[in-house]
Amino acid sequence: MFSPSREAKLAESARIERVQLAQTGSASYVGTRLGLYRWAALKLRLLPFPALLVLIAWVTFATPYTTHYDGPPIRSDGVGYHAWTRALLSGDYSFCQWRGAIENFVSSYDKQRKFCQNKYPPGLALLRLPVMAFLVDSTGDSRRIGASEHLASLVIGGAFLGLQCWLLFRVAALLRLRFWRSAAAITLTLVGTGLLHYATYDSAFTHAYSAFFCSVLVYLGVREYATARPMPVALLALAAFFILALRMTNVFLLAIITLAYVVWRPLKDARTLWRNLASVTFGAALAIGLQLAYNYLANGTLSPNSYGEEGFVWDRPMQRSVLFSYERGLFTYFPLFGVAILSGCYVRATRKLSLLLVGVVAAYTALYGFWHSWMLGDGMGHRGFVELGPIVAVVLCCAWQRLHGKQLAVALCAGTLATAVTLQLMLGYWDTSYPTIGATREDYWQQLRKLPSPWSHEPNG
Repeated sequence: MFSPSREAKLAESARIERVQLAQTGSASYVGTRLGLYRWAALKLRLLPFPALLVLIAWVTFATPYTTHYDGPPIRSDGVGYHAWTRALLSGDYSFCQWRGAIENFVSSYDKQRKFCQNKYPPGLALLRLPVMAFLVDSTGDSRRIGASEHLASLVIGGAFLGLQCWLLFRVAALLRLRFWRSAAAITLTLVGTGLLHYATYDSAFTHAYSAFFCSVLVYLGVREYATARPMPVALLALAAFFILALRMTNVFLLAIITLAYVVWRPLKDARTLWRNLASVTFGAALAIGLQLAYNYLANGTLSPNSYGEEGFVWDRPMQRSVLFSYERGLFTYFPLFGVAILSGCYVRATRKLSLLLVGVVAAYTALYGFWHSWMLGDGMGHRGFVELGPIVAVVLCCAWQRLHGKQLAVALCAGTLATAVTLQLMLGYWDTSYPTIGATREDYWQQLRKLPSPWSHEPNG
């Protein structure tokens, strides 16, 4: 038998070590490269949310617009909402000092008691009170709103919009949806449903805050569906309270979301169902009771309507105008709603979900079509539907997951084009080249054919 020499054994051992070292080094190198690729992919996945926060912060602090009223952030209806701040701090719920003011929100006047009723609910003031309470100057004119209050209105509006984006991203993550498709849907929704406008330019209004609590309700439902963990009852009751304390008309939104939960609830045990329903009922009853108590204090009636002589005109239906007019039509100004409905109906798996959006849109169309001011006064688009933005985002996120190839390309192009329409109209509204009310077909198409430049104006402080 041939026996290799000691030198040959050492040489062979060295060769094996070199091979093993080379293999180990290569594996380590490949593993390191793959780790870098995974880290790069993770950073890219984390990019959309911070990018949206930067956009919101820039619009909030740079205010790249000129208001149509040449006024501060808290204006128009926002003054009526904000006036509750002083009433809550002073305990004086008569708003007669506002009678005759430009922002007249007094709906009734009791001459004998010298008591004036604020037609707007106190929800927004309650929500912002922990901040505004320290900024109100109570030593001077009771109608004066200081610069710090105006700035706080912008900052709070932007902060709530940022939180809303985070909730929507969390919903997509809980449902295990493809990240980039969900990010595209959420980004388009931010602009294409008016959320960006009503959380920045018109942050003194309630619509963006209503949308936030709609997002909270959607998030809680999806969280229970994805994790089988019951909803936090305190947060559920709080969301139900504020969604009505901000706008009483949100009772339709709350009712339809609650009904959808009852039908599609993931946890079938009756105890969880009744506990959640009790939480929603408690929060809603508290908000309604608060409004009823104030209305009784103001005019002696136990009615949820605080708008006095303003009301519905039943013999003048305007539902078609609510949806399609150049004046303020939903699909004319926010065509992303149409893209969401069509996408949700096209995909079989999301047709039931799209019915939720269709149902809420139908309910509000019927309501606003009979209201005496069917377009809800001045505004960018029909602001009565901005609250539904989170539902639009969820429908788009879920529907676009199941589209492939040309179908997905068409959906993304349609969503981008729809959002571009809203963005173009919004920029015209921001630089005051587009009318706040009374827009015609000529105004509409002329605006879409040009590129407005709000940055050429001095920002409004």
